[in-house]
Amino acid sequence: GEVAKQVGHVAKFRSGVVAGGAPWGPQRTMLSRPLDVVVGTPARLLGHNANGDLYLGGVTTLVLDEADTLLDRDQGFREEVDKILSVCRAESSGEDGRAKTDKAQLVLVSATMTEPVRKLVDKEMGGAAATAEGDGYADASTATLHSGAVGARHEFIDVGGTDKMLHLEESLQRLHFKYMGPSIVFCNTINSARAVEHSLREAGVRTLSCHGGMTPSARLSAISEYKAATAEAILAREAGGLSGGADGLFAAEMVEPVLVASDLSARGLDFSKGVARVINFDMPQDPVAFLHRAGRCARAGQRGLVVSLVAKRDRELAQRIKLNLERGRPLDVAMNKKQAKRDEEKAKKPRGGRRVQARQRTKETAAGGRDKTPPRGRGGGRGRGGRGMAAGGRGRG
Repeated sequence: GEVAKQVGHVAKFRSGVVAGGAPWGPQRTMLSRPLDVVVGTPARLLGHNANGDLYLGGVTTLVLDEADTLLDRDQGFREEVDKILSVCRAESSGEDGRAKTDKAQLVLVSATMTEPVRKLVDKEMGGAAATAEGDGYADASTATLHSGAVGARHEFIDVGGTDKMLHLEESLQRLHFKYMGPSIVFCNTINSARAVEHSLREAGVRTLSCHGGMTPSARLSAISEYKAATAEAILAREAGGLSGGADGLFAAEMVEPVLVASDLSARGLDFSKGVARVINFDMPQDPVAFLHRAGRCARAGQRGLVVSLVAKRDRELAQRIKLNLERGRPLDVAMNKKQAKRDEEKAKKPRGGRRVQARQRTKETAAGGRDKTPPRGRGGGRGRGGRGMAAGGRGRG
């Protein structure tokens, strides 16, 4: 809604917002006036359509923003989206008999091309081939789809069974002056977010929250306060008012606020001044969620840092994400278990394996053992593989 208003001032169109959690009355009044663009949540749009406040059958363009989230059956609004599509994309007139001449143009906007998104493209757009070749469709995907932001640096901290809260506070303090600016700490559950917020406040850090345990209006209020407080802190720092002081990071009045959030804040939020640090207090459940969280920083050419606290149960996923980031591969590859297995086997296999084997045999011979199988390769076992490397060492990939 905020973006629609900003663009509307320039493009000269009228827009309105219908979101769940807000009163119905003011929305009905708003919908009774002429509008060019309506921004809404799926369930509330269907509600207004059922009540006669809004006629979805007359929509000419349907935009699904954050399509991967909307189409997620577990966490999204797949059923509601399907109902909206059935009305907006219907060939014939609607059930109420009102005329409908053409199917609405469908625009999918998504940072990740998940399986549900691909299926919708196949169903509604004739598949990926059609989007590439034309037929009334256009593919505006970028070369960096599913890839990490160019300006983002990543740190993975293995916390094992230690206190993650201590690692979080240390990370905030250590990186405060190197990556000046606001921070977002992501948690997987409401209880985790509440615990983090409480601990940081006890440590003197100014915090705000945005998670599923709050009402939509409370979340919007928190985001607005976070943006305002961040802007004030940045202006004060630029004027020389934020020197760090004797108490360093944990002087609450001398630092930008920290937003403690769930994945509700991982998508769609944009901060004009940019987020300097994203810290995954809890590792996300999959690479797609990681990509969206990391996408809150290093936007529009800025730089940023993504710190992930890796517990024992998160090590496999963290290693797969890290490997794909280092090799510049799309993060959705990290979801491919076959590829992950190949990467693991490749990492365990030393480069220059013949030379390593030859050295091992030489040691056995020197210890009195008999090397029955002479090393193959030139120069006493110098194979073409080059220098051997222990598993886990940096290779060319």
